[in-house]
Amino acid sequence: MKKFLFILFFVSLSVHIYAKKFTIMVSPEGDAANQGRTLADGYERGFTRQYAQALKEALEQDSNIRVIFSHENNETASQEHKANFANRLQVDLYLSINFYASEKPIIQIYYYQSAPFSAPINAQELVLYPMNKAYVKNQLTTCNWSTKWRSLNQYSGQLHADGPTPAPIKQLEGIIAPAFVLDMGAQKMLDVHAYIKPISQIVMDIAHE
Repeated sequence: MKKFLFILFFVSLSVHIYAKKFTIMVSPEGDAANQGRTLADGYERGFTRQYAQALKEALEQDSNIRVIFSHENNETASQEHKANFANRLQVDLYLSINFYASEKPIIQIYYYQSAPFSAPINAQELVLYPMNKAYVKNQLTTCNWSTKWRSLNQYSGQLHADGPTPAPIKQLEGIIAPAFVLDMGAQKMLDVHAYIKPISQIVMDIAHE
Protein backbone atom coordinates (compact mmCIF):
# COMPACT_ATOMS: atom_id res chain seq x y z
CA MET A 1 0.00 0.00 0.00
CA LYS A 2 2.81 2.40 0.90
CA LYS A 3 4.56 1.57 -2.37
CA PHE A 4 1.36 2.28 -4.30
CA LEU A 5 0.88 5.64 -2.57
CA PHE A 6 4.49 6.59 -3.29
CA ILE A 7 4.07 5.81 -6.98
CA LEU A 8 0.79 7.72 -7.12
CA PHE A 9 2.42 10.73 -5.47
CA PHE A 10 5.35 10.63 -7.90
CA VAL A 11 3.06 10.42 -10.93
CA SER A 12 0.91 13.29 -9.66
CA LEU A 13 4.00 15.42 -9.03
CA SER A 14 5.37 14.67 -12.49
CA VAL A 15 2.09 15.63 -14.15
CA HIS A 16 2.03 18.88 -12.17
CA ILE A 17 5.60 19.78 -13.11
CA TYR A 18 5.31 18.98 -16.80
CA ALA A 19 1.75 20.18 -17.36
CA LYS A 20 1.74 22.67 -20.22
CA LYS A 21 0.92 26.16 -19.16
CA PHE A 22 -1.35 28.41 -21.21
CA THR A 23 1.25 30.51 -23.02
CA ILE A 24 0.53 34.09 -24.08
CA MET A 25 2.81 36.17 -26.25
CA VAL A 26 2.44 39.89 -25.63
CA SER A 27 3.74 42.21 -28.32
CA PRO A 28 4.15 45.82 -27.09
CA GLU A 29 4.04 48.23 -30.04
CA GLY A 30 7.35 49.98 -30.64
CA ASP A 31 10.95 48.83 -30.53
CA ALA A 32 14.48 50.21 -30.62
CA ALA A 33 13.87 51.79 -34.03
CA ASN A 34 10.23 52.81 -33.63
CA GLN A 35 8.86 54.92 -30.77
CA GLY A 36 5.27 54.65 -31.99
CA ARG A 37 2.58 57.29 -31.69
CA THR A 38 2.96 60.47 -29.68
CA LEU A 39 0.90 60.78 -26.50
CA ALA A 40 0.60 63.68 -24.05
CA ASP A 41 2.94 62.09 -21.52
CA GLY A 42 5.45 60.39 -23.80
CA TYR A 43 5.59 57.96 -26.68
CA GLU A 44 3.61 54.80 -27.35
CA ARG A 45 6.70 52.62 -26.92
CA GLY A 46 6.98 53.58 -23.24
CA PHE A 47 3.25 53.12 -22.61
CA THR A 48 3.07 49.68 -24.19
CA ARG A 49 6.17 48.39 -22.43
CA GLN A 50 4.98 49.52 -19.00
CA TYR A 51 1.53 48.07 -19.60
CA ALA A 52 2.91 44.78 -20.93
CA GLN A 53 5.03 44.31 -17.83
CA ALA A 54 2.11 45.09 -15.50
CA LEU A 55 -0.17 42.75 -17.45
CA LYS A 56 2.42 39.97 -17.28
CA GLU A 57 2.65 40.33 -13.49
CA ALA A 58 -1.14 40.28 -13.13
CA LEU A 59 -1.62 37.24 -15.38
CA GLU A 60 1.19 35.17 -13.90
CA GLN A 61 -0.48 35.26 -10.52
CA ASP A 62 -2.41 32.42 -12.15
CA SER A 63 -0.05 29.43 -11.99
CA ASN A 64 -1.57 28.05 -15.20
CA ILE A 65 -0.45 31.05 -17.28
CA ARG A 66 2.92 31.96 -18.74
CA VAL A 67 3.56 35.31 -20.47
CA ILE A 68 6.43 36.03 -22.83
CA PHE A 69 7.23 39.15 -24.86
CA SER A 70 7.64 39.14 -28.63
CA HIS A 71 10.80 41.25 -28.31
CA GLU A 72 12.86 43.17 -25.79
CA ASN A 73 12.75 46.95 -25.53
CA ASN A 74 16.24 47.38 -27.01
CA GLU A 75 15.58 45.08 -29.97
CA THR A 76 14.25 45.76 -33.44
CA ALA A 77 11.64 43.20 -34.47
CA SER A 78 9.76 42.90 -37.76
CA GLN A 79 6.31 41.36 -37.93
CA GLU A 80 7.80 38.34 -39.68
CA HIS A 81 10.22 37.90 -36.76
CA LYS A 82 7.40 38.14 -34.22
CA ALA A 83 5.22 35.70 -36.15
CA ASN A 84 8.03 33.17 -36.52
CA PHE A 85 8.83 33.44 -32.80
CA ALA A 86 5.17 32.96 -31.78
CA ASN A 87 4.63 30.07 -34.18
CA ARG A 88 7.84 28.31 -33.18
CA LEU A 89 6.83 28.46 -29.50
CA GLN A 90 3.28 27.36 -30.40
CA VAL A 91 1.75 30.00 -28.13
CA ASP A 92 -1.91 29.67 -27.19
CA LEU A 93 -2.79 33.37 -27.51
CA TYR A 94 -1.13 36.42 -29.07
CA LEU A 95 -1.87 39.98 -27.94
CA SER A 96 -0.64 43.08 -29.75
CA ILE A 97 -0.64 46.01 -27.30
CA ASN A 98 -1.15 49.54 -28.62
CA PHE A 99 -1.93 52.97 -27.14
CA TYR A 100 -3.23 56.13 -28.79
CA ALA A 101 -3.97 59.64 -27.46
CA SER A 102 -7.44 59.83 -25.91
CA GLU A 103 -8.94 61.58 -22.91
CA LYS A 104 -11.33 58.67 -22.36
CA PRO A 105 -10.58 54.97 -21.69
CA ILE A 106 -11.74 53.57 -25.01
CA ILE A 107 -10.37 50.26 -26.27
CA GLN A 108 -10.70 49.07 -29.84
CA ILE A 109 -10.22 45.34 -30.40
CA TYR A 110 -9.38 43.61 -33.67
CA TYR A 111 -8.62 40.11 -34.89
CA TYR A 112 -7.13 39.07 -38.20
CA GLN A 113 -9.22 38.21 -41.22
CA SER A 114 -8.54 38.50 -44.93
CA ALA A 115 -10.05 37.23 -48.16
CA PRO A 116 -11.15 33.55 -48.13
CA PHE A 117 -8.51 30.91 -48.76
CA SER A 118 -9.15 27.35 -49.93
CA ALA A 119 -6.43 24.75 -49.47
CA PRO A 120 -6.25 21.85 -51.98
CA ILE A 121 -8.42 18.89 -50.97
CA ASN A 122 -5.94 16.29 -52.26
CA ALA A 123 -4.22 14.91 -49.13
CA GLN A 124 -1.17 13.87 -51.19
CA GLU A 125 -0.40 17.46 -52.12
CA LEU A 126 1.81 19.63 -49.93
CA VAL A 127 -0.09 22.73 -48.78
CA LEU A 128 1.88 25.92 -48.18
CA TYR A 129 -0.23 28.57 -46.51
CA PRO A 130 0.81 32.13 -47.36
CA MET A 131 1.81 34.26 -44.38
CA ASN A 132 -1.39 36.30 -44.45
CA LYS A 133 -3.45 33.10 -44.25
CA ALA A 134 -1.77 31.57 -41.20
CA TYR A 135 -4.74 32.59 -39.04
CA VAL A 136 -7.00 30.12 -40.89
CA LYS A 137 -5.76 27.18 -38.78
CA ASN A 138 -7.33 28.61 -35.60
CA GLN A 139 -10.00 30.79 -37.15
CA LEU A 140 -12.88 29.06 -35.36
CA THR A 141 -11.20 29.36 -31.95
CA THR A 142 -10.42 33.01 -32.63
CA CYS A 143 -14.06 33.74 -33.45
CA ASN A 144 -15.21 31.92 -30.31
CA TRP A 145 -12.76 33.78 -28.08
CA SER A 146 -13.65 37.09 -29.70
CA THR A 147 -17.01 36.94 -27.92
CA LYS A 148 -15.20 37.06 -24.55
CA TRP A 149 -14.03 40.62 -25.20
CA ARG A 150 -17.61 41.86 -25.41
CA SER A 151 -17.92 41.52 -21.64
CA LEU A 152 -15.10 44.00 -20.95
CA ASN A 153 -17.56 46.65 -19.82
CA GLN A 154 -18.75 44.32 -17.07
CA TYR A 155 -15.33 44.46 -15.40
CA SER A 156 -14.99 48.25 -15.59
CA GLY A 157 -17.94 50.61 -15.76
CA GLN A 158 -15.72 53.45 -17.00
CA LEU A 159 -14.25 51.48 -19.86
CA HIS A 160 -15.82 51.56 -23.31
CA ALA A 161 -14.95 48.74 -25.72
CA ASP A 162 -15.44 48.67 -29.49
CA GLY A 163 -15.27 45.37 -31.34
CA PRO A 164 -13.86 42.84 -31.74
CA THR A 165 -13.64 43.73 -35.42
CA PRO A 166 -12.19 41.42 -38.10
CA ALA A 167 -9.64 43.14 -40.34
CA PRO A 168 -6.41 42.35 -42.25
CA ILE A 169 -4.23 44.08 -39.65
CA LYS A 170 -0.48 43.98 -40.30
CA GLN A 171 0.36 43.56 -36.60
CA LEU A 172 -1.29 40.12 -36.58
CA GLU A 173 -0.12 38.85 -39.94
CA GLY A 174 1.46 35.42 -39.92
CA ILE A 175 0.30 34.47 -36.42
CA ILE A 176 -1.13 30.94 -36.25
CA ALA A 177 -2.51 31.20 -32.70
CA PRO A 178 -5.71 33.13 -31.94
CA ALA A 179 -4.52 36.75 -31.97
CA PHE A 180 -5.96 40.13 -31.07
CA VAL A 181 -4.94 43.78 -31.28
CA LEU A 182 -5.80 45.83 -28.19
CA ASP A 183 -5.72 49.53 -29.14
CA MET A 184 -6.23 51.52 -25.94
CA GLY A 185 -6.83 55.21 -25.40
CA ALA A 186 -4.68 57.06 -22.86
CA GLN A 187 -3.14 60.45 -22.15
CA LYS A 188 -0.77 59.97 -19.23
CA MET A 189 1.35 56.96 -18.36
CA LEU A 190 -0.75 56.29 -15.26
CA ASP A 191 -3.81 55.80 -17.48
CA VAL A 192 -2.55 52.39 -18.59
CA HIS A 193 -3.39 50.88 -15.20
CA ALA A 194 -7.12 51.25 -15.83
CA TYR A 195 -6.84 48.47 -18.43
CA ILE A 196 -4.89 45.91 -16.39
CA LYS A 197 -7.68 44.34 -14.34
CA PRO A 198 -10.37 44.08 -17.06
CA ILE A 199 -7.95 42.76 -19.71
CA SER A 200 -6.32 40.25 -17.36
CA GLN A 201 -9.76 38.97 -16.31
CA ILE A 202 -10.81 38.35 -19.91
CA VAL A 203 -7.52 36.59 -20.68
CA MET A 204 -7.87 34.38 -17.60
CA ASP A 205 -11.40 33.47 -18.70
CA ILE A 206 -9.99 32.44 -22.09
CA ALA A 207 -7.14 30.47 -20.53
CA HIS A 208 -9.53 28.43 -18.39
CA GLU A 209 -12.22 27.88 -20.99
